[in-house]
Amino acid sequence: MFKKIGIIGGAGPIAGALLLKKIIQHCQRVYQSKHDRDFPEIILASVPFSQMLEPGLESEVKKELSEHLHFLDRSGALKMVIACHTLHSFLPEIQPFPSLVHLVQETKAFLKAQQMHDPVVFCTETSKRYQIYQEATYPSPEIQKTLNFLIDRGLEGLYVEKDKALFESVLQKLDIETRPCILGCTELSVLWDTFSDWKESFCVIDPLELILEKLVEKTLNLSSSSTLGN
Repeated sequence: MFKKIGIIGGAGPIAGALLLKKIIQHCQRVYQSKHDRDFPEIILASVPFSQMLEPGLESEVKKELSEHLHFLDRSGALKMVIACHTLHSFLPEIQPFPSLVHLVQETKAFLKAQQMHDPVVFCTETSKRYQIYQEATYPSPEIQKTLNFLIDRGLEGLYVEKDKALFESVLQKLDIETRPCILGCTELSVLWDTFSDWKESFCVIDPLELILEKLVEKTLNLSSSSTLGN
């Protein structure tokens, strides 16, 4: 029986698809996965969630999240992940799932292990309101307005060079060469992934990258005829 990875996506849809692509690329890069049988089975539940960025729909979002986590759990997912930081704000009242790789907790663990302090978090207004990353700095209202614009651009699938330049200006303004910046919205992970020529001096942390090994570990279906490791 294949071991499965379950992804809750849809918030937004491209972010969930990006994580799926990153899992495949990680298998190819780290494990030299090549044949179809060399990859884990991946279930992407791209969910049309209720509007979570506006107050008043919290109970509906919690219900939708719970339903789809149970769906992935019943489907036999060995590891599950929510490809959205904001959705983690709706987890506390939902029963814990041992198979869930918690995007926020894994990022916090990485910061602690690397002895990185006082990170600045780029996220949605809702994540900022819930303070999903404690002991972190959040942008000013002016910069948050710029981030909101860039997040909306991602949801519309419109990232272009001007958006890259705008994001770089924010990074430079907050001196992200000397302090870590967490991409606390997976739409910003999409923006970061869209372009490959960012300044190497930017200390940007993409949580989607941090969780890849945790998701893939123990889920690969390695057969005796596989060429992995050769």
